[in-house]
Amino acid sequence: MKDHARARAPAWLRGNRNLILFLAVMLTIVLLPAFEHSPKGELLFAVVSMFIVFVAVVVNGRSRALFWIALTLAGPALTLRGMAFLNDSAGALLWSWVLSAAVLLATMLRLLQDVFAPGAVSRDRLFGCVTVYILIGLLWCYLYAIIEELSPGAFTGLEESSKSLRVADLTYFSLNVVMTVALTDVMPVSRTAQMMVLLQEFAAVFYMAFVIARLVGMYSAPTASTDTDDGGAAPKPGCRQDFEP
Repeated sequence: MKDHARARAPAWLRGNRNLILFLAVMLTIVLLPAFEHSPKGELLFAVVSMFIVFVAVVVNGRSRALFWIALTLAGPALTLRGMAFLNDSAGALLWSWVLSAAVLLATMLRLLQDVFAPGAVSRDRLFGCVTVYILIGLLWCYLYAIIEELSPGAFTGLEESSKSLRVADLTYFSLNVVMTVALTDVMPVSRTAQMMVLLQEFAAVFYMAFVIARLVGMYSAPTASTDTDDGGAAPKPGCRQDFEP
């Protein structure tokens, strides 16, 4: 009985990878109020960020190539994130953002392969579909933080806070862009920042268009009428049918 339960647990994990990633990503959003501008908030955000990167690597196990790419990127990303927190190193923090964004990008590619692969729509595939939409927002958080670090003042309306919380500070803005809701005081003022905002909007809109087309194509079956307009039987192929004038 116990052996059967142990065998079912890994099978459940393999069959619900996208669900696990979805829950991990939602954890970041739910914990946003806890990422306060304090050493405690910085520590919590560092831990949650590293946890998201770790989960992203694990769920890429369905694609061996993307798994090894994500694993190769995640190791330095986690190390640099820890160094940035302990030593307050701006350079280590910046490169940890770059590598973390690369891990999220690899994860999105794996999810897109799963979402648009042929086959029936399973529950885990639906969670993968939703997770990609949220990851568009989280990925651009890192990209916006990188832009702000390289070009201070690229965004207006950001609170003066520790750089280690810059990604968390930009999460609300980024998700507003994805959902096309203008409920934030943050505004892109540099050309680079404005370009990234436009690219994010295009990515979100195009993704939803592709997903809708995919679902319509899967659920719509070709319908051929077997009857003629006047209610009679349709002629069989190869048979002659005479019509009276």
